[in-house]
Amino acid sequence: MASATYVLNELMRVRLDEPLVCDLLLEGTSVRLPDVRLLAFLGRLVEPC
Repeated sequence: MASATYVLNELMRVRLDEPLVCDLLLEGTSVRLPDVRLLAFLGRLVEPC
């Protein structure tokens, strides 16, 4: 099955699978995103805090 990837910035990558998975590259971990609406919020994060 094909999968698409959405790169938010150099530290976060979202795999557009079911469920959505956000790879936190700096931490070397992945988390499930419970809702697609979080992509709009994460997309506004341009710099790490």
